[in-house]
Amino acid sequence: MNFKKKHTGNEDSFWLSATDMMAGILTVVLLLLMLFVLYLNQSEDEVFTPLDASQHVGDASKYPDYLTPTGGYGTIHQIPTNTGENASQTPTQPPTQPPTQPPTEPPTQPPSPGNREYEKEKAAVFVTVVDAETGNTIKRSGIEFELYADKNGLGGLQTLYTYYPNKVEHKKYVTDEKGTFYLPEKITNGWYSLHNTFAPPGYYSETYTDFRINDYYDWHEPYMVTVKLKAIRHSISIFVSDPVSAKVLQGVCYDVIAPEDILLADGTVHVKAGTVVDRLETNKEGKAESTDLLPGEYELRQTAAPEYYSISKEPVKAVVSEATESIAEEVIRLECSKTSYTVAFSDERTGAPIRGIVYLADNRRDRLETDSRGRITVSNLQKNATYKLKLVSLPEGYRTKSDYLTFSVDSDGLIQGEPNAVMNETAYMLTLSISAKDKVFGNSITAVDMELLDESGKVIDTWTSNKEPYLITGIQEGTYYLQKLGEIDTRVTVHVTDTSEIQYAGLYLWDVFDLFVLLMAIGVLVAAVLITGLILIRRKKGKKNHERN
Repeated sequence: MNFKKKHTGNEDSFWLSATDMMAGILTVVLLLLMLFVLYLNQSEDEVFTPLDASQHVGDASKYPDYLTPTGGYGTIHQIPTNTGENASQTPTQPPTQPPTQPPTEPPTQPPSPGNREYEKEKAAVFVTVVDAETGNTIKRSGIEFELYADKNGLGGLQTLYTYYPNKVEHKKYVTDEKGTFYLPEKITNGWYSLHNTFAPPGYYSETYTDFRINDYYDWHEPYMVTVKLKAIRHSISIFVSDPVSAKVLQGVCYDVIAPEDILLADGTVHVKAGTVVDRLETNKEGKAESTDLLPGEYELRQTAAPEYYSISKEPVKAVVSEATESIAEEVIRLECSKTSYTVAFSDERTGAPIRGIVYLADNRRDRLETDSRGRITVSNLQKNATYKLKLVSLPEGYRTKSDYLTFSVDSDGLIQGEPNAVMNETAYMLTLSISAKDKVFGNSITAVDMELLDESGKVIDTWTSNKEPYLITGIQEGTYYLQKLGEIDTRVTVHVTDTSEIQYAGLYLWDVFDLFVLLMAIGVLVAAVLITGLILIRRKKGKKNHERN
């Protein structure tokens, strides 16, 4: 249908204005519909959804730059921490330097940080992990957390999102090398719990850190949560007994010393090298336990012992592990020795042990006799005391170089630096070695009956010679006579002195072989003289005959 305009007289289509009007209305409707869909989508994404803790965990390494502490909504140059029981309940003073702004055109434009109405009183959260004792930040990356609703993790596991360059869900949050992290998305008001799922070496995992959001906090002024981790500590347990009797010992004392600096995981020197960190004393069960100590290597140095027992000078190594639970097998079993003094007697010539040597301990009247191993042992010795052992008797024929043995016990119950000193002593017999030898060559003569007599003419011993010398042991010092049995004309005098060395004596006799050799020698000599005389006579005759001619 056509109609004419009043003023121009031109013909226009009736439907042209109606079409323009309908197109405008449709455009407005489509625009409103798009805005409504966008609003629904944004609201759905920003509301955290409780999930079961067993569900799949998102990749926390895919944080977009504009939501991490190094860029985006808040680059925090220095974040002060709160000092509450578990977490910060009120915001602290924001950093003086303004944060870096987010990218101007991310693929999905995040909500404006300043739009309080759109944010619905949500809060940006910044977490710092500190040492519970020192309050210093634990500057370790890789400390892991999960976020739960309500106190003590009674609510569900929370899932948060980042959108740039792609939408990523997050169920775990990990500290950077500064020991801090942002939650990747703002969260609404209410109670929450951070559950520590992985702690750095030397720390216990903190079960839950509760905090409450009750106001709006932007990325440049975030709500700050402080998670306090407790350093692992274990005690050192010892058990002390007598190594010989296995008796448990009460009153054995040890110093626990740090040989090197003991550091907290945040780098703080907790104990300086050489510091005594604890003192232990065993009870009637022979047991003692230290206070809780930080992981590291320690030394146990004995400082006291019961009466009659010695104090060891050797330090014992004790290691406090980083295990999260104490281990019963870590009880250190130690031995404390009773002070003792042992004398081992042997024959000076043969090295054989000597049994039956008797001593008396001065001031104690203990009778001590060497056993089959040639040993006597003195025990129950007082510290800071000197003892003297007096020789009472020796087996027949034996002698010693001294009739007394003296030793001292120091203040630590040690004798010459040892808890169980062993001294080697010798005893000896006067020993006479007798041989029968020929007068010509000095060779041994066998089958000669011989005897030894003392100065009074009493026979001490008789024997028949052989190739080996005859030994008489246990003889007394003095003058003796050695002779062929019953033949006084062969007698020689022997002097025996007090010495541990073997003394020698020889009886030199004419042997049949000696006589034969002597006769042969005389015959050869006579023959030589006769032959020489005959030669001289013949020469003399020859000279006379020559003169005649």
